[in-house]
Amino acid sequence: MNTTLLQNNLIPKSQPYNTSPWNYAGAETVTEIPPNAVDWVLIELRNSTEEKTNIKRAGFLISNGTIVDLDGTSKLAFYNIPKGNYNIVIYHRNHLPIMSSVQIHLE
Repeated sequence: MNTTLLQNNLIPKSQPYNTSPWNYAGAETVTEIPPNAVDWVLIELRNSTEEKTNIKRAGFLISNGTIVDLDGTSKLAFYNIPKGNYNIVIYHRNHLPIMSSVQIHLE
């Protein structure tokens, strides 16, 4: 993973998923892009493999392959989610999305 987008000042300071096809209305914004950021990613928790009930949150993919919160170091956190099993979907604005093949239990 490289930081070419960051080096060329091509990573926006606000999450870029507020347009079609994602239409995510999240307000994630930073004053500075983390120094090892590759790009923004959008993470979705689905309680089934269909797009019925889902919770989304934007964060950063960093150069070691980790997805982190807006501070660039903390794990991406979801707040006040119902306890249950979820498939995790990762979206990137220039790639196809990927979904976990099994559900993960979250509390």
